[in-house]
Amino acid sequence: SHLKNPVLPATTHICAANKHVPEIERSIRTTKERTRCTVHSMPYKRLPNMMMKHIVLDGMYWLNAFASKNGISDTMSPSSIVLGTPSPDCKHLKLQTGAYVQLYVGTTHTTKKARTIGAIALRRPTESGGYYFMSLKTGCELHGYEWTELPIDDNIIARVEELAEAEGQPIMANGPIFEWSPGVPILDNDEDEEALNEAIHALDYNYENDLYLIHI
Repeated sequence: SHLKNPVLPATTHICAANKHVPEIERSIRTTKERTRCTVHSMPYKRLPNMMMKHIVLDGMYWLNAFASKNGISDTMSPSSIVLGTPSPDCKHLKLQTGAYVQLYVGTTHTTKKARTIGAIALRRPTESGGYYFMSLKTGCELHGYEWTELPIDDNIIARVEELAEAEGQPIMANGPIFEWSPGVPILDNDEDEEALNEAIHALDYNYENDLYLIHI
């Protein structure tokens, strides 16, 4: 109810606790599928929280970056309508999430030469340019504009998994684990999927354009 006024003139619908909302559940499933695809494209068996956070953020960004067939505009994307962000410029996409680079991070006190550190590419910021990276030394988030991409070898994989293991992250035998809260998983069993699909078909819901920052 606190969102009603801030999102006007969009209409909000308040739902009871534990009530199924097909549009939202379909959106959650789409987000999970995009996340799984990105994770499976990487050679790492464990992922630190930093990498997983940016994988989800990047997936959400692209799902909201294009106009939706059943949205309020045929030309403006949900993110443009809600946040005022411009259309994505794909010519600036230089790195795949999970790529290994030597990132230039400035100069040292004893020399004017730029130094580099090993890092993992996370995603490209929407406005400021450059890329977000995860330092392989500290596991912290970095933001850089210059890098040299290199092949991923066993040592890089071992270091990423070491950072993840230090955080208590499990081995992803079947992909990432999604939870409503710690210890409460979001299940994808056949019965839930069948019931959800029936509800979506009843609404004539569009599968390809089903994620919104705000459902209008």
